[in-house]
Amino acid sequence: MHPSHFIAAGLLTSLLACCQQQTMLVHACPPCRAQGQECVILARPHWNDTGITLEKGRRYQFHVSGRWTDWFVPSDATGPLCPLFDLALLPTRPGLRYPPSRDLRAKYFSLVGTLGRPQDGRALPAHAFLIRPGMIYQAPETARLHAFANDLPFAYGNNKGCLRLRVQELPARKSEP
Repeated sequence: MHPSHFIAAGLLTSLLACCQQQTMLVHACPPCRAQGQECVILARPHWNDTGITLEKGRRYQFHVSGRWTDWFVPSDATGPLCPLFDLALLPTRPGLRYPPSRDLRAKYFSLVGTLGRPQDGRALPAHAFLIRPGMIYQAPETARLHAFANDLPFAYGNNKGCLRLRVQELPARKSEP
């Protein structure tokens, strides 16, 4: 056997061990329905309509909790919890629906938000962004917030779980004299 086979097998074993260390309960997630300004984002659909409309010029803070999985890899809103998995798939990241060319922090299974949704359901709207826990976002237009797990377009069939997203409108800033 060639030494590279041992290296690949060792990497796979390390990946599996890392992912098994991350305990994850995948439970039945309800469809994404707004509860005030809170909703559930499912991992499998290409688009989740949050039921939340963001208004132009207003500032919002995003609170995200939970975990979801891509195949067997546990992730949260920022991507895989196992750094080895993220490193192993680095060369394939340009194929993601929200690629690193739009934001260098784009990873597999990061939570992506969009203002509106294209008619064909494929292309990303102009206002697409990573939703990071605790981030503050000023809406550039008034539109419905949609969200999805960042994955390869053809690979949503093995996604499981959900994240909880709460959107809090922040008070307007006081005008400067």
